Amino acid sequence: MESFTIKTFSLMSIDTDRSDENSIISVVYESLSTRILCAVDTLNKCGGESGYVAIKMLTDQFPGIESISRLENEYIISKHLSDCKYVRKVLNFIKNEGQYALYLEWAPGVTLKEWIRSSLKRMRSVDTCNHDCEYNDSIALKCFDIEKNLCLAKNVVAAFSEMHECGVVHNNITADNILVDVAQSNDNLSLKIIDLGRASLLTGHCGEVEKIQGDICSIGSIFFELFTGMCPYDGKHFQHGGADSHIIDSDQTSISDQLKTNIRNIISQAEMYALLRSRVPPCIFSMIFSLIEKRGNEYYYRSTAEIDRDLDFILSDAQNLLYDKPNEIKMHPFSFQSGKLYGRDHLIPMLKDVYERMTLPQSVSEMVIISGCSGAGKSALVQQVRQPIIKKGGYFIGGKFDNLKRMEPLSAVILAFRDFYDQIVKRTGEAYSQAIGALKEVVGPEASVLTNIIPGICQMLEVSVVETVKVGGTEARNRFKHVFRLLVRALATPSHPLVLFLDDLQWADTASLALIESLITDYESKSFLFIGTYRDDEVSETHPLAIQLRKLERKGVHTTKIKVGNLTKGHLNSMISDHLQTSLSVSDPLAEVVYRKTSGNALLVIQFLRSLYDEGFMHFSLNTRQWQWDTKVIDSKGVSDSAVKLMTRQILTFPAKTQNALKLIACLGSYTDECVLSAITADDNSGSQQENSHVWEPITSGHNELMSSLQLAIRQGIIVHTESKYKFTHDSFQHAAYSLISETERGLWHLWIGNRVRLDQTLSPEKALFITVGQLNKGAKFIDDADERVELAWLNLQAAEISISYTAFVPASFHLRVGRSLLDENCWRDQYKLCLQISVLQAEVKQCEGSFKEMDKILEEIFLNAKCLDDKIRSYFIRVRSLSAQGKQQEALEVGLLVLSLLGEPVPTSSDMRAIIKEEFLKTKQLLEGKTNDDLLSLKAMENSRKIAAMQQLNDLILFAFVARQKEYHVLVFKTIQISLCHGMCKEATIGLAMYGGLLIQYFNDIEGGYRFGQLAMSLVEKLQASACLARVYTAFHTFINSSSQHHRVSLEPLKLASQVALRVGDVEYSVMSARQYCIHSYQCGIELSTVEKFLRKGCQQMEEHKQVVVLKITLPYLQTVLNLMGQSDDPLKLIGQAMDYKNMLKEALRNKNQSVLICTIYHLQSWLAYIFNEYELASEMAAKCPNAQVLSSYPVFLKCDVYFLSGLISFAMAYKTKNEKWRIKGQSSIEVIELHAGYAPSNYQHKLFLLQAEFDSIRGKIDDAAKNYDNAVRAAGENGYVQDQALAYERAANFYMKQGDDHSAIQYYADAQNAYLRWGAVSKVNHLRENLPL
Repeated sequence: MESFTIKTFSLMSIDTDRSDENSIISVVYESLSTRILCAVDTLNKCGGESGYVAIKMLTDQFPGIESISRLENEYIISKHLSDCKYVRKVLNFIKNEGQYALYLEWAPGVTLKEWIRSSLKRMRSVDTCNHDCEYNDSIALKCFDIEKNLCLAKNVVAAFSEMHECGVVHNNITADNILVDVAQSNDNLSLKIIDLGRASLLTGHCGEVEKIQGDICSIGSIFFELFTGMCPYDGKHFQHGGADSHIIDSDQTSISDQLKTNIRNIISQAEMYALLRSRVPPCIFSMIFSLIEKRGNEYYYRSTAEIDRDLDFILSDAQNLLYDKPNEIKMHPFSFQSGKLYGRDHLIPMLKDVYERMTLPQSVSEMVIISGCSGAGKSALVQQVRQPIIKKGGYFIGGKFDNLKRMEPLSAVILAFRDFYDQIVKRTGEAYSQAIGALKEVVGPEASVLTNIIPGICQMLEVSVVETVKVGGTEARNRFKHVFRLLVRALATPSHPLVLFLDDLQWADTASLALIESLITDYESKSFLFIGTYRDDEVSETHPLAIQLRKLERKGVHTTKIKVGNLTKGHLNSMISDHLQTSLSVSDPLAEVVYRKTSGNALLVIQFLRSLYDEGFMHFSLNTRQWQWDTKVIDSKGVSDSAVKLMTRQILTFPAKTQNALKLIACLGSYTDECVLSAITADDNSGSQQENSHVWEPITSGHNELMSSLQLAIRQGIIVHTESKYKFTHDSFQHAAYSLISETERGLWHLWIGNRVRLDQTLSPEKALFITVGQLNKGAKFIDDADERVELAWLNLQAAEISISYTAFVPASFHLRVGRSLLDENCWRDQYKLCLQISVLQAEVKQCEGSFKEMDKILEEIFLNAKCLDDKIRSYFIRVRSLSAQGKQQEALEVGLLVLSLLGEPVPTSSDMRAIIKEEFLKTKQLLEGKTNDDLLSLKAMENSRKIAAMQQLNDLILFAFVARQKEYHVLVFKTIQISLCHGMCKEATIGLAMYGGLLIQYFNDIEGGYRFGQLAMSLVEKLQASACLARVYTAFHTFINSSSQHHRVSLEPLKLASQVALRVGDVEYSVMSARQYCIHSYQCGIELSTVEKFLRKGCQQMEEHKQVVVLKITLPYLQTVLNLMGQSDDPLKLIGQAMDYKNMLKEALRNKNQSVLICTIYHLQSWLAYIFNEYELASEMAAKCPNAQVLSSYPVFLKCDVYFLSGLISFAMAYKTKNEKWRIKGQSSIEVIELHAGYAPSNYQHKLFLLQAEFDSIRGKIDDAAKNYDNAVRAAGENGYVQDQALAYERAANFYMKQGDDHSAIQYYADAQNAYLRWGAVSKVNHLRENLPL
C-alpha cells in the first residue's frame, strides 16, 4: 500500500523526497476498508489551492466491486458539484495495478460530531468552575448557546439545499459526514459535506422524492444531535460514543434509509419528548420532531427551503421564542398501588389449587411455570399467594436470579434457603420444635455441608462445624444435591408444604437448574411445590431453561403452565381510574390512548403514565382538585418499545450523586445488601487508596451521604429498601442505571468496587470473595500490574473451588478460564503452583461437564509441564474416571494399570490369568499367615503418599474390573491387601479387606475366612472413622459375604443404608451399586413382586439420574423379569416389555466385549422364566449360554447358588424327559455345591437342597424319600420367607404326585402352589397354572 501511495504521488508529480521529520504523508483516518491521508502539496501540483491534498484510498489489496463503485461514484458526484460552496473540490481519480485513490482538496476542521462533543466538554468545565450546585449532563446540554447552534443549523440546511438544487441527494447524512472549520469565528462557522460515495443524481423520476425526504429526515437527526448531544438513530449518548477521527467515511447502511424505514434503532418518540422538551425551547422541539416524524401520513417539511424559512422565523424573534417560557405547576410524584392486580384474578385460584394439592396425604411434588414478557406482572402474581400460604402453615421461600450474578453459583437458591432458615427461626412453640426435630432426624450431621449457604443451620441443629471434606467435583455435586433433598424431605409435609419460588429463570445457572430438577424429581419428597417465572421472549428452544423444562416433562413431573399476557383495555381503564381516582367514563379516553400506545404491558403502562406526568402532559389542577390531560396531545405522543428507555430518561433527571448511587447498585446487580454498600463506601477503605492520588474513584461520598442520596430514588419508586437490602423495583431500572455508565468506564467502576470490597473486613469471607472476584474480573483489562493479575488469578481459583463444592461447574469453569487468562505465556515457569492447580481443576470441571475433548487437551498440557509424578497423579485419576464416565471401562482399566505401575505397584497380567490369580493369592496368603485380627488392626498408618494414591486408584479399578473385566478383578483385590500389609493401613484398605473376604468365599469356598475378613473390614472402618468408605465396605460385605452364613434378608437394611451413605459422601457409583443389590436381594428374598417393582423402578431412576449406564443395564433384566411374572408383558418367557428388549440388549452386549455380567444375567433370568413356565428345553438352552466358570466365580454367593439351584432343577427335568445320564450327573454336581453352602447358612439354602434332593429322588424312583424332601422343601422355604421357592416346591410336588397317580394330593399341592404364587404376586404364573392344570 505504501508503494502504491508513493507511486500515485509520482503520477501526480508530487515530490516525495523529504526527511522523516518533515514527512509529506500523514494518516488521519483508517477503517477496515478506507484510509484517509493528508499530503503536502505546496506547489499545488495536484490542482488544489490550499497546499494540502486529501487522499482517500481503499485499504483492501483486492477491493470488492461495491467499494470501487462507491469511490468512483464519489469522484463523479464531486465533479458534478465542483461549483458548490459546501463540497470539497475533487482533483483526480487514479487506478493503478488494481489499486484506487481519490484526490480531494484538503478541508480543515473537525467533524460536527467532534465539535458537539467538545462543546459539551467545554460547557461542563465552565459549569464546574462557576457553580456550587451538583452537575449533570442535562445541565451542560442546557448551557448550549442556542442561537449559535441555530446559526450552525442554518448553514447545514444551506449546504444540503445547494446540493439538492444541483440535482444531488446525499443519502448518508450524519454528523460524521459534516466538517466544521473551527479556525473561523464561532459566529460564522463554515461547513463542508463529505463522503459522497452513496450520493445519487436526481433524474426526475417520481421515486426520487423519497430520496430527498430521506435527506430531510437525516437533517432532523443532525439537529437532534446538535441540541441534545445524542444521535437519534443509534441511541448512543455523546459521552459514550462519537468519532475520534478527523474525517469519517462511513461504510454502514445509509442513515436516511434507516430513518425512512423506521428501523428499531431510531430513537423513540418518548425519548425525543424526554430529551428535547427538557433541553430546548418548544419551537425548536417542534421543528426537530416534525423533521423526523410524520404528521399523519406525511412529513411536515417537504424541502430544505421550508426548513430554512422556519429557522429564519425563529432567529428573527429569538428573544420571545427561545427564552420566554411559561411557568409550570409541579405536584407530588405519580404513584401506583402495589397490592392490587388487574386482569389476573382468574390466575390466583390456579396457584391456590396447586398449593392445596400439596396438603393432601398422598401429594407428590409439582411445578408451576409462569411465562410472559418483561413487565407483564409474573412476579406480582406469585406474591399474591405468598401470605395466604404462610398463614396456612406452609413455607414460602423465594429468590431471584440476576443477569450480573450468573457466575455466582446458586445465587437465587441460596437467597431462598436463607429465607427458609429465617422462617424456621421465627416459628414458635410446637411448630419450631417439630421443624428442628425433623431436621435433626432426616438431615442430621449432613447439615454441615450447608454451613456456608445457611450459616445458622449447624448452630440451630447443634451440629459441629468441621472442615469440609475435600472431594472431587462429581462427588461434591452428588453430595450437595442429596443434602438439599434431605432438607426438603425433612420439612415439606402435608401440614407444612414447602413452596420454592425462583424468579427470572432465564438467567439461572446450570447448577441451579440441576438442583431444581433434583428436588422436583425426588421420589421421596412430598408436599414440595416449585414455582418459576421466566421471560418467554428471552428463552429460545435451545436455551438451557427450555431444555430443562422439556426434560422434566419427559420425566413425568406434573406441571401447571400459566401465561401472563398484557392487560386488556377494560382492565387498563380500571387501573387508570383507580390511580387517578376518577370514574371509568372519564378515564376511558385516556385508557384508549394508553392501551394503543403500550399494548397493555403493565410495566410499560406505569412508566408511560409517569412520563406523561414528568413531561407535563398530565398535571394535577389545584383549582379542580383533579388530574387533567389533553387526550389528543397524548395521542400524538410516541412511546418507547422498551420501559428501560423511559426509565433511563427518568434517572437522568436525578442529581449526580443519586445517579452515581444507582449506578453503583446496578454494577452489583438487581439487588445488594446494605452491608456491601457500607463496605464499599467505608472511610477506612478509602484511606488506603488515597495514598495513591491517581486512583480513579467514581464515588467519593461516604456511606451516610450515599444512603441519603438514595432516598430520592426510593421515593420515586426506582428502588426499595427492605430488610437491609436495596433492590431495584424492576430489572429494567437496573438495566437503565447500568446503561448510564459508558462502556469505556464500566470496567473502571467494577475495578474500583472490587478493590474496595477486597479491603473490607466486615463481610463474610465467601460473600466478599465472590463480589470481589466478580467485580475485578469485569475490570481486569485495566489491571496492568503483573502481581495484581496473579493475585486475581488466585482469587478466581478460590472462587472456582467454592463453586465446585456447590456443584456449580459452569461458574467454576468461568473462574478458572479467567484465572488462566490473567497469567502470561511463561506461567508454567513463573507461577508453576498456581498454573498447576488451575489446570488440574479445569480438567476436573470439564470431566464433570462431560466436555471430554477439552479435558484431554488440558490433561496433555499438564502431563507436558508437570515437574514430577506427584503433580500428575490427580490428573491421571481424572483421566481414568472420565473414561469410566464415557462407558470405556476397558480403557479406564488400561490407564489405571499404567498409573499403578508409575506408582511402583505394577499389576501382573498375561493370557494365563488363572495362574496369576493363584500366584497372587498365595503371595497374599503368605503375607497374612500368622496374623490375628488384632495384629491387622494394629498395623501402622500408611504414610507414603504414592502408596495411598495407589490404594485410591485400586479402589476405582476394582469396581471397573468387576463390571467389565473379571480377570483382573481378583488380582486387584489381592494387590490392595499386599500394599496394606507392606506399607500400613489407610481408609481404602477397608474396602480391600471386604473384597478379599468376598473372594475367599466366591473363588476358594473359604466361607469362614471370608466372613472373618468381612468383619475385620467393618471394624477397621470404625477404628479409622472412614465414613467415606462405609458404603463400599457394606456393599461388598452384604453382597459377597453375609449370605454365606446369615439369612439373606439381614442384608436388606445395611444395603439400603449403604446407598444412602454413599450419596451423602457423593459416591454415586457405590450408591447405585448398593441400591441395585438391595433390589435384587428383595427379589431373591421373595418380597411381594409389586413392592420389588417399586424398588427396582426407584433404583433404575436413580441410576439414570446419575448416568450410571452400565449398572442400569445389568439391573433392567430383573425389572423386566418381575414385570413378566406380574403379567405385564405379552410373552412371559421373553424379556421384552416396558423395561427392555433382550434381543437388542444382547446384540449390543455381544458387540461390545467384556459385558459378560450383562449377558449372563439375561440368559440366567430367561432360563429361570422358561423353567418356571415348564419350558425345560428352552430353559436348558438358555442355561447353556449362561456362565462359564470364570464368570460364575465372581458371582455373589447367593446368586451363585441360585444359578446352581436352577441348573440342578433343569438337569433333573431334562433327565426325566430324555433319560440321558449326563443330566443326572450335572444335577448331582449342583446338589454338592448347594449342600456345601447349606451347611453354613441353612436359612438360605436348605430348602433349595431339599427340593433338589426331592427331584433327584423322584427320577431315581425313591418315592418316599422324594415325598419327604418335597414336604421339607415346602416347610423350610416357608419358615425362612422364600415364598417363591415355596410356591415352586408346591408345584414340583404336585407334578410328582400327578406322575404317581395321586390326583387328590396333586390337586391340593397345585392349589397351594397357586396361593403361594399369588402371595408372591406372580399373576402370570397363576394364570399359567390355571390354564395348564393337568387335571
